[in-house]
Amino acid sequence: MSFPNPNPVFRFIFCAFFMLFFGNQLFAQLIQQPIRLHKNGLAELNTTYRTQEDSGVFVQLPFFDDFADFQTGFPDTSRWEQSGGAYINNSFGTNLISVGVASFDGQDEFGNPYNLESTGTTGEADRLTSHCFDLSDSSGNVISDSLVLSFYWQAQGLGELPNSGDLLELQFKNASGAWETQWFSDADSITPFIQERVVVDEPPFFHGKFQFRFVSIGRLSGAYDTWNLDYVFFDKKDSIGKSITQDFAVSIRPNPIFSDYSAIPLTHFETFPDSLMQDSLQAEARLGNRGVLIARDLFNKILVDGNEVYQDTKAFILSANNRRGFTSPIPKSIVRNEILNQANSKDSLVVETAIQINKEEFGNKVNTEKNDSTTFRTVLSNYYAYDDGSAELGVGVNKDRAKIAQQFTNFKADTIRYIDLYLAQLGGRSEGSFKLFVWQSIDTLGTSADVVLYESESFLPIAYSDSLNRFIRYDLEAFVPLPVGKFYIGIQQIANNSQNLMIGFDKNTNSKDKIFFNLANDWERNTAFEGSLMIRPVFEGVIITGKATDLETLKSISVFPNPTKTTLQLSGEANQVILYDLTGRMVYSQMLSNEIQHNLSLPNSLSEGIYILRIRKGEAIISRKVMIQK
Repeated sequence: MSFPNPNPVFRFIFCAFFMLFFGNQLFAQLIQQPIRLHKNGLAELNTTYRTQEDSGVFVQLPFFDDFADFQTGFPDTSRWEQSGGAYINNSFGTNLISVGVASFDGQDEFGNPYNLESTGTTGEADRLTSHCFDLSDSSGNVISDSLVLSFYWQAQGLGELPNSGDLLELQFKNASGAWETQWFSDADSITPFIQERVVVDEPPFFHGKFQFRFVSIGRLSGAYDTWNLDYVFFDKKDSIGKSITQDFAVSIRPNPIFSDYSAIPLTHFETFPDSLMQDSLQAEARLGNRGVLIARDLFNKILVDGNEVYQDTKAFILSANNRRGFTSPIPKSIVRNEILNQANSKDSLVVETAIQINKEEFGNKVNTEKNDSTTFRTVLSNYYAYDDGSAELGVGVNKDRAKIAQQFTNFKADTIRYIDLYLAQLGGRSEGSFKLFVWQSIDTLGTSADVVLYESESFLPIAYSDSLNRFIRYDLEAFVPLPVGKFYIGIQQIANNSQNLMIGFDKNTNSKDKIFFNLANDWERNTAFEGSLMIRPVFEGVIITGKATDLETLKSISVFPNPTKTTLQLSGEANQVILYDLTGRMVYSQMLSNEIQHNLSLPNSLSEGIYILRIRKGEAIISRKVMIQK
């Protein structure tokens, strides 16, 4: 039987009706997005650098940078011009040539999109520009030897995949000051690091102010179309093979001391099982393209608050263009005893796992010693964390009122007092709000109700930190007791554009199976994205109950006016008040007299916004939100 084609108008109305009532259910899901990186953590920089063609600074051959000095996020200004947007980091590259890369995308050095008004616009985005080279001799004649620029590039890494038509270009400046493209990649699929060698032998480039630069061309509305650059080397053609080909480099960072966690509360370590400590340390070294075998030593180390407690030496032979992995067993009892011994006199400490190569440079013409070592820091303080403190992307749920949670396991009965949260920006700031939750359990099978231990009384405004990867600390205004075992912390979003409420997502660690989301009534486990949410439970260390009379007294205290400009009145008995901003930074503290009425004069320098006032009497503590308006 055949049916006539339905009327086009009917089809349009039916499709519109279907999408209106079922579209959110069909397409609501866990999503992953590029985020604003605040690449260099700056509020302000002289923007004239952006259009500057040369800085007037000269550098000599050989020129080398493998971006192993990545801590500041800036290019090394002894080699490169200051601005341009390229982000020096150890987060976005995969299968590294050596630790550290330069990453390119569609946002500038402040994390601002180059063009937010038109989200589909493409064009010249990040660039990395060398200082000047004098390629003429003292008589004004050009250098007769040809030169070679060698580098490694990678599409995407742990960033966002370039699309068809997106480019990474290498450009040379000619004698008239114009930039000429000498090489480009238009890869639109993820790649390993690929080496390129570009010869400089054309007369227009042999002049007194030669420069080269790398430029990305792609979407200008955010951290899209990611390219990674590594191991840039520029020298005479006949000597380039003698300069860095014998370089040994650490090509991965060591694994943390614990299997899952990058941080745990120090007071919980005594009950932390040995089974959750790593069995071994992993290391990897790489040799350049020298065509012989080289023998060297590699050291795997463990340090507890700077004290070396373990070292394993690996003698190895490595051939050209090869990598080699190394494994060292972790002496768990030695590490545990050292941590417990130091914990008796400290509130926090750091366990470092380190890789170091002992090498000679064999007359290398450039210094490559910064890529000889790297560390991973595991923190024992007052919180649990899976993430390493660096967000490469953001993860959220694209549905209003949806929830997202991350599972933890508590190893000692304690109380949660705060939640540290890193909300990641997309192109601009988002309007909306959210609630914080602590769950004892969530119903992943649809057979029982969630057990909620804490739900914030009111919706919290979306707040962003003022620098890269800086968490904001949220006071729960209550002590949330937790027994030993699993628990969950997370948020429920109430946003005007729910896709803009994104939690920072660390792609270099992986707690994928501990992330859950709830679109309506049912919880689902994340199966789509590998990584860890940047949300952390912070513990008080002991269960503080205070005297019953003190707690009751504090509950009756009133704080006014609220909002206020610079003064507060506190009515009730208390011993001390401390005011914190939303990052957890103390901005005001005052001991109080035995009076009932207290006048508080807050600093005039306080910015407008929400603050948390902690009020103490004896051992009892309560919190009140205070709004500063000027």
